[in-house]
Amino acid sequence: MTDHRFLNRYGPRVFLDTRDLIRLLEKEEPLSPSALAKELAARQARIVLLPSNVMELVPYKEGAPFSVDRALDLMHRLEQLPHAFLRSPDLAWNECRAALAAFSGERTLPSIDPYVEHWWATMWKIPPTIAASVMPNEVRYLNSLTLAEQISHLLLEPEDIRFSTTQRDEARESMRQDREKFGTRRGTTTAFNGALARLVSWTGRPEPSGGIDAFASYITENPSALKGWRTGFAVWEEYRCNLTAIPTIGDFPDFSHVQALPYVTHATLDRAWQARCRQAAARLKKSGDPTAKWYQRVFNDLESILKSW
Repeated sequence: MTDHRFLNRYGPRVFLDTRDLIRLLEKEEPLSPSALAKELAARQARIVLLPSNVMELVPYKEGAPFSVDRALDLMHRLEQLPHAFLRSPDLAWNECRAALAAFSGERTLPSIDPYVEHWWATMWKIPPTIAASVMPNEVRYLNSLTLAEQISHLLLEPEDIRFSTTQRDEARESMRQDREKFGTRRGTTTAFNGALARLVSWTGRPEPSGGIDAFASYITENPSALKGWRTGFAVWEEYRCNLTAIPTIGDFPDFSHVQALPYVTHATLDRAWQARCRQAAARLKKSGDPTAKWYQRVFNDLESILKSW
C-alpha cells in the first residue's frame, strides 16, 4: 500500500468534518475518493485527521449496536487518501507552556507543530516523542498497524472512543457558571483572563511573573501565541451568548476542530459551529483583532474548498 502520510507539511492541509467525510467515502459526493486523492496529490495537499473526525466515523452510539465491518471499510477507504495526522487533545496545553516560557524570557516563542506520523499518536496520553523512549516495543508495534487495525483494537471497547455523559454534564455546569457570571457580554477582560488562568493551571506551571493580567497582555499583543486556544475561546464566547444552546456530547469534537483552525489551510465544520465562527470573526475584525483571520479558513463544504482551488 502506498504511504500517503506526506511528512512535508507545507502544502494545503484540509480538515473535513465527519459529515463531509461520510459523503465522500460512502456516497462519493461531490466526487469519488480516488478523484479527490488525485486532486490532493497534484497540490501536495492532504486531508487532516484528528482523533475526533476519525472516531466519529465509527457508527457507534452508546447502548446501540454498530457494524464493525462498516467501520473498518471506512477506515480502509480513508487511508487511501493523502493524509496527515494532527494531535489535538493537548494542543492548547503545548501552546500555553510555550507561551509561558517565552513570556518569562526562557526562550523566544516557538512555532507549535501539532502534526505526528501515526494516528495512534494523535491521542496517546504519553506524547509520541517520549513514548518512543519509555515504551519502544509498544511504539514499534503501533507504528506497524494500519488505521483500520488501530480502530479494530479500539472497537473491542467502543465506550472508550466516545465522550461520556459525565463530561457533558461538567461542560454544562461550566457553561451555566459562565453565563451566570458574564451573560451575553463578549470580549471582557475578566472572562479572557479567567479562562487563561484555568489554562495555566492545567499546565501545572506556576503563575507567571507579574500575574495572569500581565501574561494576558502578552498574549493579546502576540497573535502567534496561543492561537488555537484563542480561536476556540472566541467561539466559546459566541456559544455562551446563545442562551438557548445547551452543550451536548457532540460539541466536544466540534470545539477541538475550531482550535485546530490555525494549523490547517481549509476546514469544514458543523453548521452551528460555522455560524459561531462567522460571529466571532465579525466581532474580532471589528475590534481590529488579527486572530480573526483564522476563521477565513472555514468553508461550507468540500465543494466550496474545491472551487476555491
